[in-house]
Amino acid sequence: ETTSFLVRCIGIGFSKQKAICIPFISRDISPRVGGSKVLFHPVPTGSSNSHWTEEEEKVIHSRLYEIFKNPLIKKIAQNYPFDSTILGREFGYEINGLVMDTLVAHHCCYAELPKSLDFMCSIYTKTGYYADYNPSDDLSTWKYNCTDCCVTYEVYERLLRELKEMNVEDFYRTKVQPSLLAFLRMQNRGIDVDVDLRTKRAWHAAQELEKDTEELSKKVGYDINPNSPKQMKELFYDKLKLHPKMNRKTGKVTCDEKALLAIKKDSPHVAGLVDTILALRENKKLIGTFLNSELNSRNQLTTSYHPGGTKNGRLSSSTNLDGTGGNVQQIPSGSFREIYIPPEGYIWIKADLSQAEFRCVAWLAGIRRVIELYTENPLFDIHTWNASENIYKVPLSAITPSQRFIAKCGVHGGNYGMHARTASAIYGMSYEDAKHAIESYINSMPELNDWWSDIRADIQTARVLRTPQGRIRMFFGRLDDALFRSAYSFKPQAMVADVIAEALGRAEESLSAVGGLPIIQVHDEIDFIVPKDNLDKALPLVKQIMEIPIIVEGTPEPLIIPTEVSYGPNWYDQTEWNN
Repeated sequence: ETTSFLVRCIGIGFSKQKAICIPFISRDISPRVGGSKVLFHPVPTGSSNSHWTEEEEKVIHSRLYEIFKNPLIKKIAQNYPFDSTILGREFGYEINGLVMDTLVAHHCCYAELPKSLDFMCSIYTKTGYYADYNPSDDLSTWKYNCTDCCVTYEVYERLLRELKEMNVEDFYRTKVQPSLLAFLRMQNRGIDVDVDLRTKRAWHAAQELEKDTEELSKKVGYDINPNSPKQMKELFYDKLKLHPKMNRKTGKVTCDEKALLAIKKDSPHVAGLVDTILALRENKKLIGTFLNSELNSRNQLTTSYHPGGTKNGRLSSSTNLDGTGGNVQQIPSGSFREIYIPPEGYIWIKADLSQAEFRCVAWLAGIRRVIELYTENPLFDIHTWNASENIYKVPLSAITPSQRFIAKCGVHGGNYGMHARTASAIYGMSYEDAKHAIESYINSMPELNDWWSDIRADIQTARVLRTPQGRIRMFFGRLDDALFRSAYSFKPQAMVADVIAEALGRAEESLSAVGGLPIIQVHDEIDFIVPKDNLDKALPLVKQIMEIPIIVEGTPEPLIIPTEVSYGPNWYDQTEWNN
């Protein structure tokens, strides 16, 4: 348990009935247990102070350090990244011997369900609700701390059975937990930042923000906050009398990004106003989230990765526990990324899986002609081919970038049964273009309908889908189009996520021989740093690490997603490596 980001006490459980709490900060001197002596030196009533003398605390830390460091003493944790980060930061503990993170193991079994210990206690144990303790009282907090440990131990015992019964124990042991440790080490390294360049970009962004704010005020006729939902709805729906856009999930009127793009498409006369508002929002987010975010003492951007953050296994990230750093998944692409640099003497390597999700769809759905095209030419571009072959019926060389974009939207939307109106709003294209792109693509790929039928049958009979790598997802809720569309996307997205996760685990070992390390993970991409002198050795290793064969039932060729590898002095300025 913590107080103001400091460790208040540590609990260690030995079974589902026995645990010990070791306090480090105490609030007062009132006796905690009737008939027992007070086991600490008195401090003034009402204050918070060290629980032990300095010499006593040294002894405690030295014993705990050896216990945590010893890999032969097996450890169970609920949210291991949180515990290990806090204990490592404050006390320097190195925690080895992890046998299970109950949060992540539970996510492997039931990705749809909540992952808090409170929830797991309610479904895996017979312990009643106990989180209504008094955090201002030491004894109440210590008892709560011990109960947490015992409950975690009991959840662990139950999850062992669940993993075995659901046939995901090997998947958790060999893929999920190694990647969990790799993610944790990566987030603790941090990303070096060119502080001078960041400051310049922040200044220019602030100037641009001021300019756009003035422009918006002129267009509207008064000062307005583009991030205020109330003011935006008053502007578009009351003053301009435009048709209100609804949030599909909440059913409420909204002016979020998707709604504004729809307004821009439906009402071209306000397109300039919408563009100004969106630019203001993006610039403000850029400044607040990345250009002015707090760096660590080494001038690095840090983040917290969440391996159990998404239902399909994709990694999510956020600011750190203390509110510093940022969500690296939201770092905008383009020249802004030049502020992120490797350490002195190192070079930045970017490895990006090529058309990863669609390749998974092609193999899973058994689209033979596409599989053959990819097998013959790993650089085959499905989107240009789709635009040429299925939508516009013109030679490949005649396809324009805008036509390729429309075809790409048709592929992404068509793979998972997306409605044309939804695709139109998401991708910022006309309804007619979205409808034509999706229908042309689906009609040219009859295997998709057979694949969807098989998925619906699996959901209706067992409600469980399993990827070729072994990840499962159990689907709860109403059997409707929304659930089925979510089911269509599960396997392709999870397969890509697990390739990324496995590659990160492999990179830790393989690149260490040339001094390389993974530094950041975003979408289908992993970035590495490596000493400049070892670049030639590292590049083929990176490609080998990323290109992991996946055996898909019913297809003779294993799926290997090609990786585009580049290198450079920062995240943006990259030179393609042609192997």
